[in-house]
Amino acid sequence: MTLGYLTNSPTIFAHAVLVEVADDVHDSLVLLLRWWPFNGKDTSKLIMYMLPHHMFGLLISFPMILNGWHKNVNAMAIGSALLMAGGITLAVHTIQRSQNRKNAQDAWEQYWIGLLNSSVFYFCRFYVFPVRSYRMLFTEGMWSQMTPATKAVAAFGMLCMTYFNVLVGLDIIVKLDKSLKNAREMGGYDEAVEITTGKLKKYAADTTKNAEQMLEDAKALTVEDIAVAAERTGKASVKALSEIEFDFGDLEKDFNLAVEALNGKIQDLGKIDFKEIQNSEQFLKVQTAVSDTLEKISSELKLS
Repeated sequence: MTLGYLTNSPTIFAHAVLVEVADDVHDSLVLLLRWWPFNGKDTSKLIMYMLPHHMFGLLISFPMILNGWHKNVNAMAIGSALLMAGGITLAVHTIQRSQNRKNAQDAWEQYWIGLLNSSVFYFCRFYVFPVRSYRMLFTEGMWSQMTPATKAVAAFGMLCMTYFNVLVGLDIIVKLDKSLKNAREMGGYDEAVEITTGKLKKYAADTTKNAEQMLEDAKALTVEDIAVAAERTGKASVKALSEIEFDFGDLEKDFNLAVEALNGKIQDLGKIDFKEIQNSEQFLKVQTAVSDTLEKISSELKLS
């Protein structure tokens, strides 16, 4: 999404949106069904955080592409900011997990990295997201062009993302405060500053050198080189997949249990007297209420 925004390419941005939808579906299923890597562990806390976050992508993505909103520069800025904030947070967590909190140098670096991450997070999610959303929906008049149903989907999606932003934003503040207290307890501030400054200078020099080398290598690449690399990658992938050994024992057991449970439900359904339910007063009330609601929605959509 960031590449699509920086190059002003709606096509690249739309491809990224579809990739994000796939991740939303996959991650939601993994959390709800407690698949790998959770393997049956309690995921309720993560569900509270992540499901509203994924609902935003699942609700907004397809209307955005079908209505051409992905061509809007504000929409591209929103997607880029949200995903970039998430990506940087994941990178920061990866670095912090590799550090020792009981070491003064690592403790201060954890705090500084966390401070940088919180700055990016708050800028992207509490400035770019609301400002660009308001600009796209109201300043440019997109909201007035939406149908009532589309407005409801967009509003609910925005609420889901805002809920996620607030929860994670509060969590970041709490963790940052703990990190600062831990760093102060460890001491060694001046030495940590000196060592970290040296690391940053070396990293900047190495990054510049590597970038220059990558550019030189890219200029020398030919179509034939790319084709050979793609062929080698494909063969390596096929070989790796062929070497994986699956144990279908547990899967078959779970499948048989599911079939038994399904058969039991089917037998229970066979015992139900649907005519009696259909003629009941409660069923008729529900049927009338549903019919009235559908008529109201239909009339509102026609008016819009």
